[in-house]
Amino acid sequence: MGTIAAYVLLDDDTYERLTAEPGADADVAVDYGYDDGEDDGEDLDKLWDLLHVALTGTTSSDPIEGDPLSEAILGVREIDPDSGAEFVAVVSRDDVVRILTALRRVDIADVVRRLNPSAQVRQATYPEGIWEMSGIPGMIAESFALLLALYERAAAAGRHVGVSFE
Repeated sequence: MGTIAAYVLLDDDTYERLTAEPGADADVAVDYGYDDGEDDGEDLDKLWDLLHVALTGTTSSDPIEGDPLSEAILGVREIDPDSGAEFVAVVSRDDVVRILTALRRVDIADVVRRLNPSAQVRQATYPEGIWEMSGIPGMIAESFALLLALYERAAAAGRHVGVSFE
């Protein structure tokens, strides 16, 4: 996967295009029409893998199928995994509700306080040396807040979520 994560709310038409013909609509798959600064998306930049580690104990290279916290970050259904292009996944509106329920149960302050990744996870997490940075707890909490807010907006609007790593 790439290094920068973007999450965006998807309408029914875009969701259907992405899931019906994954390779046919590359422009939609790349940016979903997301315009930074709008309420329809969030950019977690390079902190998505750190957040995945904090919430699940594993890096994104070891996703946990069926785990709503892993799926909140990596999506539920990968779009065209054989394309060789950037990673694109979607979360249906039904899964948005399930994921949001799990996110609301997270006490992120407690998660950050208890965070002690294994040596293997520390080594596998991008970028190298990230665990030694003093501001990591605050960055993880901020990224979590952005992700939670996005899922709150998606649920309130009855929308799907698109996930893209580039």
